Parts: sequence; C-alpha cells; structure tokens
Amino acid sequence: MKASKRSIGRAVDQPDAELRFYLFHGPDDAQSRALGDRLLQALGAARLIVNPGTIKSDPASLADEAGAISMFGDTRLIWIEPAGDEIAAGIEALLEAPGVESPVVAIAGTLRRTSALLKLAESSDRAIAFAAYAPEGADAERMVIDVGRRVGLKISPPRRTAPTIRRSSARSCRSSRFMPTRRRKARKSFRRRWSRRSALN
Repeated sequence: MKASKRSIGRAVDQPDAELRFYLFHGPDDAQSRALGDRLLQALGAARLIVNPGTIKSDPASLADEAGAISMFGDTRLIWIEPAGDEIAAGIEALLEAPGVESPVVAIAGTLRRTSALLKLAESSDRAIAFAAYAPEGADAERMVIDVGRRVGLKISPPRRTAPTIRRSSARSCRSSRFMPTRRRKARKSFRRRWSRRSALN
C-alpha cells in the first residue's frame, strides 16, 4: 500500500505485525534512511544488511532469511540498500511466503511509476511504500520539531515576522516617497513667516 506524509510516521513508530516489507524511495535518501532508523528503533531490532546483488542472483534467499529464526532470539530488521528492480523477484517471494520472522526495509532512490518493485509494494497489503522528498516550509518545521521530540528536546515553531517586516518596509517606502514634498511645504511656510516678519520691521 501507498503511505502518505501523515500516515508514514505512525507506520514506522507503531509497526504493524502484518507488514513485512517497507519501501522508502524518492530523491531524499536521508529522509528514507531516517524512516528506516525509526522503524529499527520501534522494533527494538538489530540491523541485518543484505546485498541486493545476492537477492538478484538468488531471489528465494530473501524469503529464507526473513523466515529464519535468529540464533540469539533477537529481533532483526533486514536492510537492503541501494534497492531497485533487481530485487523485485526476491520481494515477490517474500510477500508470497506463508510467514516471516524478520521484516525487510529497502532504501531506493527515485523509482519510475512503471517500476516492478514499486508496483509490488503499493499493491500488497503486506507492504508499504513511501516517496521521500526534501521537506519545505511547514513540513520542514514539523520534521525538526518531531526529531527534537524523539530525542527529548522541545522545539517551538518559529515566530512569523516576515509580514510585519514587509509592511514596515512598505510604510518606509511610502514615507520616503513623500519626503521631498513635505520639505518643500516646510520651506514655503518658513519663507512666508520670514516675509511677514520683514514687512513688520
């Protein structure tokens, strides 16, 4: 299934036991890795790195690894990076397996809409796919606040001062535009007073 910006945080912080494949793709690799790390932390798991070339040469090996019980009884998260369509056959075998012990996360770059890997992840209810793009504006602010919250820091949103600055600048421009006219009026007034005073004398 396809995750949205609002749902992906809950998906990695509160993992669903039914999900066995997480695909994080898109141009923002750092955000994709950060989501994988959040999932790793939420599961309390150890990272098991699997080379995508191994899966390409032996697609069934991924399902076998995911279905194996850890020798030490700990939770594992199988990590594949960089991922692409070369692992699609392995992911298909993983999604069709009767059961798994360890979920799989794949960090991919930008994938085409026709990508076999992307289609598998978005069409299966045992998988989730999220496209990571560099955050901007309010999204960037929320991300910073959220990261701070997870490490115990309270970060307040920035105060909105730009509109005030723009209005002040506009007033200054208007004032400077009419300044020569005010000076001319002041000079005329001074000359009139001076003329009257001279006439009296």
